[in-house]
Amino acid sequence: MIARALRKGAVYAQLDEADAETQRHMRVSQPDFFLPFDRTGIDPFTQ
Repeated sequence: MIARALRKGAVYAQLDEADAETQRHMRVSQPDFFLPFDRTGIDPFTQ
């Protein structure tokens, strides 16, 4: 589903609705996605 959407244009995620357990799972499953946020001191779940 996401791959098809990406062919049509940008895909956005609303991370501020993730609970603490989901946040942990997201960080473990996609650590490279969060690296730029961590390096700049941004919490993508609240900022």
